[in-house]
Amino acid sequence: LIESLDPDVFTTKSPASLGASIGGHLRHNLDHYSCFLQGIETARIDYDDRARAEAVETDPAAADRALVQAAGG
Repeated sequence: LIESLDPDVFTTKSPASLGASIGGHLRHNLDHYSCFLQGIETARIDYDDRARAEAVETDPAAADRALVQAAGG
């Protein structure tokens, strides 16, 4: 699905989504998911101390790779 999106659609911020883009929402969710999984290993989850994968927000191909990685692939 992400690969089929035009990069402009992926990065366009919408007032309907509180000024965020599809890529921004996806990056935000993947960052939290990754932080959660790392926290399981350390028995400490700190969502404020997460790495923000900015390429996922602006590059549909990077977002696709991040989703595959998150799924264990």
